[in-house]
Amino acid sequence: MKVTKDSVVSLVYQISTEEGVLIEESPLSRPLHYLYGSGCLMAGLENALEGRKAGDRFDVNVSADEGYGNYDEDLVQHVPKEIFMQAGVLEPGMRFLVDTDSGQIPVKIIEVKNEYVIIDANPDFAGQNLHCSVEVLAIRAATPEERIHGHVHDEHCAHYENGYDRVTGSDQYLYAQDDNQSVSCGNSSCGCH
Repeated sequence: MKVTKDSVVSLVYQISTEEGVLIEESPLSRPLHYLYGSGCLMAGLENALEGRKAGDRFDVNVSADEGYGNYDEDLVQHVPKEIFMQAGVLEPGMRFLVDTDSGQIPVKIIEVKNEYVIIDANPDFAGQNLHCSVEVLAIRAATPEERIHGHVHDEHCAHYENGYDRVTGSDQYLYAQDDNQSVSCGNSSCGCH
């Protein structure tokens, strides 16, 4: 069987920067199981998987625009500090999921001022070309339920209302809400595996 739309693909991979710095991996002890064509992987990696078979090993260079996108200065914003006040002391590098009209988005605090914080909603590796080393372990047809839900149902299944990419540099986020509701810890796992 080959990787095609609505295939469930199990794979191991390593993603590194052009300089060779490892930024993400899914080792043999924890392979990624995902629904091909669901948009859970960066486009450059997903495109390179099409037509592959179990046992295939390959390397692919992914440009920024097919990876985490180009860096967008418009995603760096000044927001009122009180949005984050329930989180306690704010420091650069802290990560939050912020409720917006478009749903939750992950942000990182890059600077804390007296009245506001500067946040960045760009992915950590936006604007960078990446290198991926991949091995396809197994492929199977998706079940009707998996096709409807848009992700794999297995022992790792989790239904997250706002699925989130696994490659973040951190798997722990705080929730910040602009309506002064509670702040709590959350897990960023994408639910696509």
